[in-house]
Amino acid sequence: MTKIDAKSMANLPMRRPATDGTADRIKPTIQDERRDVEKGAFHIGAKKISSLQNSVEIRPYPATVKFQGKISDVLVWDLKDIKTIDVWALPEDKFQFFVNFYNDLISANESILKSEHSEQILPDLSSDPRLKTFATVSSGGKVIATIDNQGVLQTEGGALGTRIQEFLSSLSGQEKSLRSGPSIAQFRANAIADFFGGRINKASTAMTQREFDALPPMKKPETIIDYDAMEKDPLSETIRQLRDGLETLKQKRIDYLSQRS
Repeated sequence: MTKIDAKSMANLPMRRPATDGTADRIKPTIQDERRDVEKGAFHIGAKKISSLQNSVEIRPYPATVKFQGKISDVLVWDLKDIKTIDVWALPEDKFQFFVNFYNDLISANESILKSEHSEQILPDLSSDPRLKTFATVSSGGKVIATIDNQGVLQTEGGALGTRIQEFLSSLSGQEKSLRSGPSIAQFRANAIADFFGGRINKASTAMTQREFDALPPMKKPETIIDYDAMEKDPLSETIRQLRDGLETLKQKRIDYLSQRS
């Protein structure tokens, strides 16, 4: 079983979250701690964990420093008389924090690995009748709102568009009793026309509620995952090493507790 120490941890090809939306699935605290893991260390309170197998007890003390003409109060870590302790011998709450951190780290890397080797195929919805126009609302000879068969509203933007959007938001409570689709589309068209003094122009593509309800479910994006590429990716080996190291640590914890009982 592979052991991971500070030196080997620093050499693992861990990846930081991408900027394509993958990062949204990773807690900000994990991102910060991952940077420390790449250096072979991270913090638990006043302790700094230097590897999967041991930690170093470090206590800070206050000091005043002067830098570039400015005086600041800082915390300084005294590195003399450092005492190394075993991670598996930490108090239960600190040990569980450590375990949870590595579980989160493994999950984060698994998500990144899967995302990097996945391709999303979007369905062709150009002919879906739900997306066709139900009606437009005109005022002063100008179209101020377009509503599709789902009830989705489109405006030209600007101040008037913002007012229309805010107006419909104020009616959300009244829409709860309506069925999705043409029922909501008709309600919104009527409301906009009445409030803004407009005229409703029903489109030739407008559906009835019965027609809308009879449609099959809308097609969803299809995700294709290249599992062969995932297996060949160096990040897969990193994840395996993290898992092995964590299992080794858990076993040492069990052995440690059994010796104490």
